[in-house]
Amino acid sequence: MGTLAALAPITGILAGIIAAYLAKSEIKPGQKYFQLLQNALIAIIAIVWLWEIKIIAITAGIIIFAVLYITNFKHPIGLATLLAIPAITAPATQIPIFLYYIPTGTINTKSKNVAAVLIYALIILGYHLFF
Repeated sequence: MGTLAALAPITGILAGIIAAYLAKSEIKPGQKYFQLLQNALIAIIAIVWLWEIKIIAITAGIIIFAVLYITNFKHPIGLATLLAIPAITAPATQIPIFLYYIPTGTINTKSKNVAAVLIYALIILGYHLFF
């Protein structure tokens, strides 16, 4: 899988920013639905990832869950960048990751989105440069 294909899911944040710009008045009332959508998509990503990778994914999933539990599942940059791991290891997760980033880009502030994009890109590029 190429680097460009692994970077494609991050464009969901751009789509979310555009959606937030076009529908500014709908963000506040729709925030609980965005959170629900994000949780459902995280479950789909985890299921597909575990299906594709099997044992390695179970170990990585436990580590990711521990990190998310420590951060109280609230840190958007941490979760957004951790999604680089399934994007690298299981290409079937790239579409759900893209869909996850749309509400992420809508809900989060611009600085959090930029930081998440940069860290995600660094993880993907670092993986493809060194492995």
